[in-house]
Amino acid sequence: AIMLRVGRALAALAVALSVCVCTTVGGSTSPNDTLLAQPGRHRQVQDSLYIPRHPSNRTDRVEGDRWIAAEQKRPLRSLLGHGHRISYKGKLSLYMVWMEYAAVGSSWMTEMLNSHNAINSYGEMLENAPMTKISQQYHYWKKTLTDNDKIGAVGVKQKVDVLRHGRKGFESQKYGDRLPEVRKLLRELDAKIICLSRRNWARHAIGETKHRAVFKECRSWTPKEGSSCLERAKRKYKKYNVKDVVQYCRVTRSAFKRHTQLCEEESKHLDKHGRNRVLSVYYEDLVGPHGRDEWDRILEFLNVQPRRLTASIGKMSASKLSEEVENLEDVRRAVLKHVGQDGYDLLEEDELV
Repeated sequence: AIMLRVGRALAALAVALSVCVCTTVGGSTSPNDTLLAQPGRHRQVQDSLYIPRHPSNRTDRVEGDRWIAAEQKRPLRSLLGHGHRISYKGKLSLYMVWMEYAAVGSSWMTEMLNSHNAINSYGEMLENAPMTKISQQYHYWKKTLTDNDKIGAVGVKQKVDVLRHGRKGFESQKYGDRLPEVRKLLRELDAKIICLSRRNWARHAIGETKHRAVFKECRSWTPKEGSSCLERAKRKYKKYNVKDVVQYCRVTRSAFKRHTQLCEEESKHLDKHGRNRVLSVYYEDLVGPHGRDEWDRILEFLNVQPRRLTASIGKMSASKLSEEVENLEDVRRAVLKHVGQDGYDLLEEDELV
């Protein structure tokens, strides 16, 4: 009889806790609210917004320069709010990650930032949206999240070149150059800009060649670390197409120059408190030996509490350049001939790709 009473009491407690959890992370939605964000791995809450699931306790490890997320454990207290220690009410940071070209670690950055319990980090969900919808989304976030005490930052990533010209074959081509209006919008909202790029544009070209080869094999730009198709692509594409590398060297070199100039121009526009709105971040620093310091610098810029970030994706290759590219000397000679001495020199050091 005692055991029966205990069982009934535990069942009642479980029902009460489930109701508590539902009211904590759920809520009513309004059919009149139009949200551009896709739910993805997010949970729906009041006013049709999607926020990241409360992060669980993780035990992470570092292998070389890769951050590996270990098995998750979700204690009850994480579902009930994860013990938020500070309030972000009135401290919301709107932001946009700018990259001039692909293969700079933007998907990795999105997932890393999204592992923070106070950040909503979205992908390129606005790249094919007209300027009116981009403006609508950011004003919606500002209106609905400014007084939220658990969300400290929200934003998207965006290729600047797509804002300028649209994406070939997509509706965004008819919108014209949206970049001036986006810059104006971000200034009006005091939104922050993270300029993400790679210093070594020649190695970026190698990475872009590999990036496209992996997509051809996996039909995904961001295959999970350790997946069979990724391992197969690593083994299969050891000998690089010299013409492709030369072509991408020209593209990445001009893209890096444009991106640097744009971010320097935008950094002249401070926020209403006279603080810098632009942070330049380089891929090489994120994956380097002091990568964690660089992530802390990003969190400080977004004005959120520092914590360890995790992601299920990382570098597609952790091998050195000479190990990754079997025909490295052929590639270097072609870059020297068709691109110039500067590209040749950037491929000289035998570091991680």
